[in-house]
Amino acid sequence: MITWFGLTMDDCAGKGDPNALATFQQRYLTRQPQVDPFFDHFTAQFKNLWEYYHPIGANVSVSALIDFASACYLEIMTEGMKVNPDAAHYPDYLRLKSGVADFYAFGIWPAAQFPDITAYVQAVPAVSRFASEFSQPRVSSF
Repeated sequence: MITWFGLTMDDCAGKGDPNALATFQQRYLTRQPQVDPFFDHFTAQFKNLWEYYHPIGANVSVSALIDFASACYLEIMTEGMKVNPDAAHYPDYLRLKSGVADFYAFGIWPAAQFPDITAYVQAVPAVSRFASEFSQPRVSSF
């Protein structure tokens, strides 16, 4: 379900009100209604993460999803921007923030089957990197 919300947000981000993305985090953290009700439905899904995943995995996943919303907003605000050749890491940074790799990395290990986080946590960085590198096409426009 969260993947659907993410795909919909990414697809519609440029078509809607950028203010909805600009104020998303502040409204979520201060428990205010979102500018666009879509985001209220999106955040309603967050609470389910703690039912299925280790608390650390759920926490990291929510952070990744919030970063994703910020990355969508950043992409809107910088559309058409020429990337400085000296900013070699900018495409990787944007990919990291917009790819929700940590969400998918922790999602592999539901707490019911893997209650001991020490059994897999050291694999998370490799899985996260793999998800970041291969879940999105390389940004050739940079």
